[in-house]
Amino acid sequence: MLNATSIRSLLGVLVLVCAPAMAIIPADIDIKLGGAQQVSIFGYQVKGGDKISLAFTTKPGALLFAFAMPLDDQDSVLLPLLYEKASASGQAYTELTVPKGVAGVFQIEAVALSAEGEELHSAILWVEIVAESQRGAHE
Repeated sequence: MLNATSIRSLLGVLVLVCAPAMAIIPADIDIKLGGAQQVSIFGYQVKGGDKISLAFTTKPGALLFAFAMPLDDQDSVLLPLLYEKASASGQAYTELTVPKGVAGVFQIEAVALSAEGEELHSAILWVEIVAESQRGAHE
């Protein structure tokens, strides 16, 4: 079983290896996470009780599904965050509160189906939910 330190190290290596390729290939869905502390290009930290926002920009009218998936859960449970049709401008937005008592690293991603039937994907964001005492040590 991986602990938080080894997961962070592994994610750091993945970002270093994958970031150049991800920079070359633009995502179909632009995803922005607000209200979280950014710790790397695609990595964030939050704590239980934090209010965060997710903003998406994609093709106008696309059917959008955003989800979180815990990286330390071997059952690969998807936690739905947003499911809606993007506006005429292609934008969707949601505000969420991070549940208290939850910890670990989560992958946040969005997929969409355009009006033309094209499958669209976002970049992957890595969000670590930490205890208050741990977050203060990183700031």
